[in-house]
Amino acid sequence: MATYRTTKCPHCNYALESFTPNARERVGHPANACPNCRGIFKTGMKYWYEMIFIEKTFYLIMLFIISIWTSLCYSVGVIGILFGLLMLLAKLTDSKVEDVIPLSDEILSGSVVALLTILFIFFFVLCCRATKAHIRKYSDRSLKEKLNISLRNGTPIDLQDTYS
Repeated sequence: MATYRTTKCPHCNYALESFTPNARERVGHPANACPNCRGIFKTGMKYWYEMIFIEKTFYLIMLFIISIWTSLCYSVGVIGILFGLLMLLAKLTDSKVEDVIPLSDEILSGSVVALLTILFIFFFVLCCRATKAHIRKYSDRSLKEKLNISLRNGTPIDLQDTYS
């Protein structure tokens, strides 16, 4: 699930826009500086190492559920596209679908389930790898010092980095 987020600076009402491919808005930089007025504002996020056990557990459970749902949707979508192409092929060749897919119902349903399972595992692994990379990115304790230096200088952090 992607997130497009518009936030206003509490000091000058400057519109801060960001887009993230994954909706991970709990782990990240806890503060940022406005690029317009250099005012510091809170983002509502925390670094991974600052989260307590319950927050981490809830975060991982929610991401696990989202990853399962996303993987299932993508897998069903790919299978739907493949069968749509087979139906189009049958229509273009003026033949029956049974002629295009010369398999028995049992073998065909088994093949669909196998393909669905393979695609589901593939997309689930992709989601888990993205989550792991995001957590690893905000587990670095040196980020806090870099953020403090950036805020002292009034330099905004890249919003793609802040809200990703």
